[in-house]
Amino acid sequence: MAPSLSSGCVVAAVRSATAGMPIEESAAAPFTDGRVLLSHNGRVDRAVLPPVRDAESTVDSALLAALDVPD
Repeated sequence: MAPSLSSGCVVAAVRSATAGMPIEESAAAPFTDGRVLLSHNGRVDRAVLPPVRDAESTVDSALLAALDVPD
């Protein structure tokens, strides 16, 4: 499919769910913060993350996207 794409920006993600994470549309990347999209493939140790409010989902990637990162 890639050779037939024409765009200024393309984001694709395939999700392999971490055990115990919800299987629902809100848990699928990309996650947004204004004009920024985040698609993360991996596992995050939640013990090292600060508290996160307003995440789109409870999955690891959504928590990363919801972090307040200074500009």
